[in-house]
Amino acid sequence: MNQRSKTVIALLLILGIAIYLAFITTIGINFSKVSLMLLTVKSQYLLLALICDTNFIIFYALAWHALLKIVLPNAKLKDSLLAVIMGWLGDMIVPAAFVTGEAIRLYYFNKKYGLEYSRGIATVLVHRLLSAIAFVLFIMTGSLYLFLTREVISKNVLREMFFVVVATSLLIVAFLLLITNPAFFEKILLKSAVRIKIFLAKIFFKKHQLELESHIKRFVFSVSLLNNNKSKVLTGFILLVIQWTFGILVPYNVFRALNYPVGFWVLLLAYPVYGVADNIPIGIPVNAGVLDTAMTSTFILLGIEKNIAATATLITRFITVIYEAILTGTISLLFGIREILKEYKKFSK
Repeated sequence: MNQRSKTVIALLLILGIAIYLAFITTIGINFSKVSLMLLTVKSQYLLLALICDTNFIIFYALAWHALLKIVLPNAKLKDSLLAVIMGWLGDMIVPAAFVTGEAIRLYYFNKKYGLEYSRGIATVLVHRLLSAIAFVLFIMTGSLYLFLTREVISKNVLREMFFVVVATSLLIVAFLLLITNPAFFEKILLKSAVRIKIFLAKIFFKKHQLELESHIKRFVFSVSLLNNNKSKVLTGFILLVIQWTFGILVPYNVFRALNYPVGFWVLLLAYPVYGVADNIPIGIPVNAGVLDTAMTSTFILLGIEKNIAATATLITRFITVIYEAILTGTISLLFGIREILKEYKKFSK
């Protein structure tokens, strides 16, 4: 990374933090109260939040491993865990709607197992699809529960939730229709490949046309394998539901650490709503400031006192940024580099 890139990243971080500071100043956050609450948190709940966040990463990896085993039966669990952890760190450094982490995962397995990218991409896409389905399931379950219990929820949150559910559901249905009809999916992809001629020089396209079509066929074949192994796909989905549960339990325990219990079902609705902000590839590392603003806003709209909301956001973000950076960074350095060096030695021989 050159000096110019470092400068841009630093400026983006400063901008994000400035946005959040401006936001909490505008809504009248009492910094003295926030400081006092930070000093009096209950450590046992904070420890539970850390454990839940660790499991959030682990179950994300377990879900992908279940799908990966379909196209790569000899894949080892430790490698899936390591690849996801290294990718997790990559997403924190270069936020691009989690594309960075997925690229790192595929690169690692390509070097370690010789997994073709076209086959690996199929597992990543289905992994995302299952996560999106779990996402919609959680929002709908949370909103239904709150409706039945007649808990008061801000109309703004309900409107955002409705928009997110509709948009995500349409994408899920469209993708499900494609992956459950591999022949039709392949036809669309091949037609799309032909249109590349519009953007690429004819010589370049002709040179790589057969290679591109081969990649598409391997990709569609992998999708077919996943489609024909519904039990393993279901296992992956269940693991993602568990992962989402652990994700919700992080702020759940944070609020308890602040001696301000918030219902699990309320947070079940809040977590996916502000989580959308984490999928916006704006280029700011860890989406500093942007995600914080979305998180605090969602908590306040759900009826949580603003100083509590800001304090809970700071603690939650400490866990999901500082703790995760230390955890994933340490594991990546200790084991990731070791694996890369091992593969390099094999290649040298």
